[in-house]
Amino acid sequence: MADCGKLADSTSTEIVDEDTTKSGGAKQTAGKLPLELTPWLSVMEMVRVLEFGAQKYDAWNWSKGLKYMSCIASTMRHLLKFMAGEDLDEESGLSHIAHAMCNCAFLLHFVRMGGGTDDRPKALHGMMSALSVPDAKLRSHYANVRGLDKELPPFPSVTC
Repeated sequence: MADCGKLADSTSTEIVDEDTTKSGGAKQTAGKLPLELTPWLSVMEMVRVLEFGAQKYDAWNWSKGLKYMSCIASTMRHLLKFMAGEDLDEESGLSHIAHAMCNCAFLLHFVRMGGGTDDRPKALHGMMSALSVPDAKLRSHYANVRGLDKELPPFPSVTC
């Protein structure tokens, strides 16, 4: 039996370029995706969510396009519920993490292949780089952008 994706040694993460069987046959694997590294149980859980969605809406409904922010909001809701200790979605009975994975897969598909509506708020563009600056500088920057006084408003509380 072939040992596809065998590691070069126990400390290396480099994938061996050639797959060799006990009988001596070889197959070049360089440049091919190491699909054996995929956590298939997680993928199957995500597919169960896709199946639920196909029953609720229609098969491939997501491929007609969704708003980016709708996918992001749904992802965040599922992750917040998981973070709060709820493992399974109340409606579907399926994993909140698998629901989040679906939304992330939709977004990645839209970004790479087109489709969907990029409705991310323009005000957030560049925000991540601003978050790495010291707090005083951040306050100064956003005081101009959002008309804030000397203090940033508190984050709203989130209930799941």
